[in-house]
Amino acid sequence: MTIRRFLALSGIAFCFFCYSALLFGNTLKGQVGISPQNFIVDLDSPSKVHAYRLMNMGQSPVRIKVDLMSFELNENNRVVPTVPTEASLENWIIVNPLELTIPPGDSQVVRFSIRPAIELPDGEHRAAIIFQQLPTTEEELPSASSGGASMVFKSLFRLQSAIYATVGHIERTGYHHDVRLSEDSLWVQVENTGNGHIRLSGDWALWPSSQYNATQGNQWLNWLELTNSERQANPLTSPPEHHGRLSANPVMPYAKRWLRIPIPGGIQPGRYHLELKGQLSDSPIQLSAPLHVGPAVR
Repeated sequence: MTIRRFLALSGIAFCFFCYSALLFGNTLKGQVGISPQNFIVDLDSPSKVHAYRLMNMGQSPVRIKVDLMSFELNENNRVVPTVPTEASLENWIIVNPLELTIPPGDSQVVRFSIRPAIELPDGEHRAAIIFQQLPTTEEELPSASSGGASMVFKSLFRLQSAIYATVGHIERTGYHHDVRLSEDSLWVQVENTGNGHIRLSGDWALWPSSQYNATQGNQWLNWLELTNSERQANPLTSPPEHHGRLSANPVMPYAKRWLRIPIPGGIQPGRYHLELKGQLSDSPIQLSAPLHVGPAVR
């Protein structure tokens, strides 16, 4: 990547692709899909070819350009482009095709392989593959009006997916330092002690302190051990008012970050009891703690 190209990329606000594709602009939101969500590639077997499938669920053809970018996550868990070095993964990713058009209701495959021409150091290497929509003459331009004046505009999407390539032995280990509540989020402070990125997964539940007892907490934890069919056959008699799946941005090697888990509908100020059970990639995590609603962690 040239310095000029890097500066152009760094002037764009990037969103990170973690659990599903994030669209830049909202015109085609829900109309273009990508699978899988990201890739973990073992470079000890570098000859393998990998593939994304892009699906056009809209009613117009979609023209897409493919690009690559080196990146880091900053302290606010936002993607920032970085200037590549000789060992940067993006230098060694071969993509085909680099430009494509997907008819409405159809899909197309974009393949890539990683062929380093140098020996990469042990550890995890990463790059983002970017699928940028290009304007086409077939597209209908959405219009908006304000104060009697009509304005025509175009909103083009941008999809990002992370490619993680591993060399040698990778450890995905970590632990939590703290947990807090705000009126719309659960915050978990996580430290990555390994040499590969880690992700938070599992389940959480909140009860108002006045309605919580240890029996309820144990019932909920036991219920989590059931399969999906067993859960449907044995629903909780008193489910927690607020609960959900743990889902947050990845934490990069040797980083310490606050992860935000949104609480649907939010909660009122007051005291609560948290039960949380899941994984930090290879490390189990389980919390049972009284909490109160405070300001969002920054």
